[in-house]
Amino acid sequence: MEDILYCCKIVDKSDNPQIALELLLAKDYEVSTWDDKEFENNTYHIAYFADSESASYARDEILADKKIWFELGIKFEISLMEIKKEDWNEVWKRFFKIEHITERLVIKPSWLEYEQKDNELIIHIDPGMSFGTGNHPTTKFCLKTIDELSDKKEIKSFLDAGCGSGILSIAASLLGYKIIEGFDIDEDAVEIANENLERNGIKLNENCNMVTSDLANIHTNKQYDLVNGNILSHILLQNKEKLASLVKKNGYLILAGILSKEYNSFKQEFIDLGFKEIKNYIDKEWKSGLFIKNGNAELCSA
Repeated sequence: MEDILYCCKIVDKSDNPQIALELLLAKDYEVSTWDDKEFENNTYHIAYFADSESASYARDEILADKKIWFELGIKFEISLMEIKKEDWNEVWKRFFKIEHITERLVIKPSWLEYEQKDNELIIHIDPGMSFGTGNHPTTKFCLKTIDELSDKKEIKSFLDAGCGSGILSIAASLLGYKIIEGFDIDEDAVEIANENLERNGIKLNENCNMVTSDLANIHTNKQYDLVNGNILSHILLQNKEKLASLVKKNGYLILAGILSKEYNSFKQEFIDLGFKEIKNYIDKEWKSGLFIKNGNAELCSA
């Protein structure tokens, strides 16, 4: 029997496709997203299911919410499709390009050629079906911030909460962080993340590894110099005390991918837990921030 993916394909014609992605992820669908601005000026969201019945149910569920989507400014078309996994592995590759994130961080999809400059650190990435290719504004903010903080000698450990493809952990390792750990609720994403770490010559050991877990049930007594919270915002809020407990005193916390209209109240929840905002970044409907725990809000290059 052929290995088939049963999918809901959403052609997103709106100006801010991240809103639709957030709505899909909130339903716990497995989703990949890419832009095709060069040819059709659309964004595609593909939700994957184990059988055709589940895909059909998801389509009907989305159509039932169509009025809400339209009120949020989301113009879309939806259809069902079946794809052989081996074919899909080649189709989505044409949408990913080499990304220059900072002066030294460059993301290179594993199948593309690139001549490395002397000062550059190359992240070789094969995202598969997991989130994290470097082209999302939220991911870029996280990468730039990890790069900035790497110059602080006291920052040695990094926790990647919601590791996705592992792109942030790879960057942290290349930038000199000594302890790099992460987790994701999606078992397939964790497998892909560990494969990508090895693809970049990063050895998996007690100081570098990704595990399958959700934030509420992560089993660790460790605290970290830098924690990156790149999970759905309602999950971050539901588990804010747990997240805060993972950050060392005077350590840093990145909170990424919060709706701009919710950011101030969201930020206050963490201020009440002893954090202070250092900086924030906004991209259309989305806002992300960097915080320090019980410490000084001074940051070079902020």
